[in-house]
Parts: sequence; structure tokens; C-alpha cells
Amino acid sequence: MDRIKTLTAKFIMSFAGMMCYIYAIIGIAKCNYYTPSPSDSPNLTTGAVVTWFRVELLTWFGIILSNMVFLFIRSMVKHKVDYSIYIDEQKKLP
Repeated sequence: MDRIKTLTAKFIMSFAGMMCYIYAIIGIAKCNYYTPSPSDSPNLTTGAVVTWFRVELLTWFGIILSNMVFLFIRSMVKHKVDYSIYIDEQKKLP
């Protein structure tokens, strides 16, 4: 299977994937907003589920934040790798 060679298509698909990802997280946050707090839950099981839901939401936001920090640092520092040191001298072009 060939890779997509059009940069515009790659950028559009990456952006659309990111928007779907953010939409899903906002949906989870909306559900979390409408759920009662664990202390207001009618029983222990419901309170445990609500607590798990809130921890899961914080994990999602932590993943997004760490991805943003990683991409920010990566965009500022690019290491240039010289692949020619791994090629045999006789196979290099003059």
C-alpha cells in the first residue's frame, strides 16, 4: 500500500482526527458536568462510578496536555540525523 503523498490531504486528515478527538473529550466533560458529585450520589456504587468517571476525565486531559507539551518541545528542537554514517563507503554516491 502506498503512502499518501499529498501534504494537504495529510494535514486535513490530521486536523480532522484531532477535532474528533477533542469532540469526544468535550462530550465526556459534558456528561461529567451533568452527573452528581460523589458525595451527592444515592449509594456507594454510584459514587464509585462517578469518581472513576472523573478520574478518567482527568487522565484524558493529562494525555492531551502532555501531547501538547511534547509537540511544542519537539517543534522547537529537531535533531538532524546523518544516515550516511550507516551506509557502506562503497555504496555511497560520489
